[in-house]
Amino acid sequence: MTFFILQLFLLLFWNRTNASPTVPDQLFSSLIPQKIANTSNSLPSPIQYPQYTTTWNVSNPGTWLDFIPDTWTSGFFPASLYALNTRKNLCGVTDANALGVADWVELGRSASTGLIPLETNNTNLQHDVGFVSFPFAEELLINPQNETAIQAVNAFATDLAARYNPIVGCTRSWDTEDPTDFTVIIDNMMNLEVLWASYTLTGNSTLIDIANSHANTTMINHFRDDGSTWHVVEYNSTTGNVIRKRTSQGYADWRQYNSTWSRGQAWALYGFANMYNHTKNADFLQTAQRAANYFLEHIPSDGIVPWYICCISVVNGLGREGQC
Repeated sequence: MTFFILQLFLLLFWNRTNASPTVPDQLFSSLIPQKIANTSNSLPSPIQYPQYTTTWNVSNPGTWLDFIPDTWTSGFFPASLYALNTRKNLCGVTDANALGVADWVELGRSASTGLIPLETNNTNLQHDVGFVSFPFAEELLINPQNETAIQAVNAFATDLAARYNPIVGCTRSWDTEDPTDFTVIIDNMMNLEVLWASYTLTGNSTLIDIANSHANTTMINHFRDDGSTWHVVEYNSTTGNVIRKRTSQGYADWRQYNSTWSRGQAWALYGFANMYNHTKNADFLQTAQRAANYFLEHIPSDGIVPWYICCISVVNGLGREGQC
């Protein structure tokens, strides 16, 4: 793990100084681009998006389950295609990394087409319009004049901004039957990027005011003293008071098992590091570092992240969290 982190740091450092990095072959598996290219070429028509693989199909284990575009994970696969293009630009193409097996930008553009109608018609995304915007934000780094991507980013940012409550100081995550029950999950730190992307396009400073407010409120209320995070914080929408802190996908809320959901901890780490990159606010950097330190201190010796971070006697034998 230490070797991987060191190599990643060096790779990013060399890229920032415009030098050509020498990337060790073992840093990236050649299976990743090959499998993603195969999955891209197998997308159904009309387009649906892979979310997870089956374990119960004995005759064909590992089969992807596809979901309609109006699903919170739908932006991840197209964004993965763009990510492989970024990796190719950073690392070059070798036989060992297999990054030359596809035109990742063209695959990303093709896979993103199913997301376009969601700009004006989505019922399931709620705050996850930010996740769905990822491939369009990546496209704009390649072609800043792409009108389809511009329209998508601005539309999704408008949707997310409409979920902001200035009394709470956050954007709402999940909708609830009781309008005074204002739920915010740590995942929402990831969705703030669409606000920054739209601000870059429009100059609308209200969007970055919302992003900063959400991050500051999350920094205060979602973190424990040891740098771990609550998955869910429930607020009263009319007073801004915290009603309850809990987990939805972690292990437990009670007694000594105030567990941390591993993927949520990763959301926090990335989200606050990203906010620091945009703002240079040292508090955001410190928060990202606290999240990272807690994460690294609780990774088991085998390097495979448990689904929940609490006491090791609980997580042993439970599922592992590949998304981290």
